[in-house]
Amino acid sequence: MAMIHYFNKFLLLLLFQGVVSGGLKADKEALLDFATVVVPHSGHRRLQLMGWSHKKAAQICSSWLGVTCNPDRSRVAGLRLPRMGLAGAIPENTIRRLDALQTLNLQNNRLSGSIPPSLKRFPASSFRGKLFLCGPPLSHQCPPLHQHYIYAQPPSPSRSLLAHRLLLSQIPNSGPQTSPEAIKKPNKNVILIAVLGVVLACIAFFIMWRCHRKWKREKRERIKPVSEAPAPTN
Repeated sequence: MAMIHYFNKFLLLLLFQGVVSGGLKADKEALLDFATVVVPHSGHRRLQLMGWSHKKAAQICSSWLGVTCNPDRSRVAGLRLPRMGLAGAIPENTIRRLDALQTLNLQNNRLSGSIPPSLKRFPASSFRGKLFLCGPPLSHQCPPLHQHYIYAQPPSPSRSLLAHRLLLSQIPNSGPQTSPEAIKKPNKNVILIAVLGVVLACIAFFIMWRCHRKWKREKRERIKPVSEAPAPTN
């Protein structure tokens, strides 16, 4: 009877370890998927310094910077990554998979775009600082969908100029618009006129040359009879 009791405990222990390992493994994959999107390529070295890598799932609770687990170390309960240089839109199907997550801190990064619906349950302080996010739980709403591409990236000199040009291209112009073909047309006309002028000049020169030759030939014919006339005899 005692053997059966200990055997049942052993099975429960194995089952518990399997559940814990499976939960942490799923959390690890979710965190790595999140980091793959929001950590720039130049920041992969930062991930190594943070201890984030494809190691054993149990090390998430002890060696992954910014990650805390619940008391029994079965799931990730906290994610604190302020001032880590994270950039881009928050991927929808990443942090949402952290089912036991209770604390989230993404302050003072370069994250942008709309906050995924699965993260609206966290307070606005989780997204405080130099972020370019919009939508709940923040007070400012996201712009319309056709303008969202401008808001989806943090402003930089080049991106701001590009966005300004895109906006100008979308504003209807009440004045007459000149197409590229119309702009190029005067150049073609100028070339055509120049070529035509050269051709006409060549034709005029050829006509003048022929007239000059004809005039010289007629002049020689008029002078020749006089020079060949016989001298008078006494």
